[in-house]
Amino acid sequence: MIITSTTPLYRYVLSNEWFAVTAGGLLPAYTGVAQDPIKDRAFGFHALFALSWIVMAYVQICWMDSFKRTSMHRIFGYLTFMVLMLHAMGALLILYEDVEGHSLLNKALLFSSLFSTVYNVARSIKEAVNKNLTAHRILMVQAFISSLDGAGTIRTVSAIQMVMGYGPISCQCAHGSVGGYCDWTYTWRLMWIIFLRVLQWAVYAKAEHPRLVAQLWVDVKTYYIPLSAQLVVSYLMGFTQEQSLVMVVAFNIMRTVDFSKFKDQSRWLAMDLSDTKSPTGPQSHGYRRLNKALLSGKYRTFKEKLRSRLAVHI
Repeated sequence: MIITSTTPLYRYVLSNEWFAVTAGGLLPAYTGVAQDPIKDRAFGFHALFALSWIVMAYVQICWMDSFKRTSMHRIFGYLTFMVLMLHAMGALLILYEDVEGHSLLNKALLFSSLFSTVYNVARSIKEAVNKNLTAHRILMVQAFISSLDGAGTIRTVSAIQMVMGYGPISCQCAHGSVGGYCDWTYTWRLMWIIFLRVLQWAVYAKAEHPRLVAQLWVDVKTYYIPLSAQLVVSYLMGFTQEQSLVMVVAFNIMRTVDFSKFKDQSRWLAMDLSDTKSPTGPQSHGYRRLNKALLSGKYRTFKEKLRSRLAVHI
């Protein structure tokens, strides 16, 4: 929290410039941004509400007892959610202004982290409304951990990379932006952030319940290992960032979409529907009977509804 706060501190109090605060000192990572009003406001807006979210979420989770201070917990929770929405707006504004010139692949990875946080907070609130307080607490912790991607987690990864003489900060400082110079280096930085986030969640899951550990292992095998493998293969094969993104999207579509359903629907559409008599007009008895059946829920599946509507117009 202290290290993260130093970036806006130097901009607005000490030096009137944006710096990357590293173990080796201050590096001018965002040259000229302070002189660009739109980009400068985007950075400031994001920094203000990102830090506010971290503080308020910590207070909400650790100090607002949901049993002893029910009303206070609820009110402060909604305030925290509002701050999160402002933080998300600031993050989206930075992506839109594209201060660092990110590739589409890196933008997608950054957006996925933000989406994960907001989505889990929304699910957490829903579980609280449904009186499922255990799920509410677990989801809120998961959201808080993922929100640290842009704060403590990224600072930890950056510090380790700087000590090892690797990472996008030096490249970014040399060229003034990431895009076109440090894209793959930044991608590996984001992947290490994801790895550290999963490790943090594994520690919590181990302490909370074995079922969470089992679910985490399923997620690792289903999402994280395939994603890492796809990016490594893309890099080794010399793909550009855009080509790699296309390959990742195509692979996940092929893996998740059940194409057998399309085959079944095509076979069904080719069936002979001549056994159903055509109505003489839209006000025919058969037309009214079919619509009544549809509205009453008699045809419960998509196939039955589609077949019935096609039969009317044959």
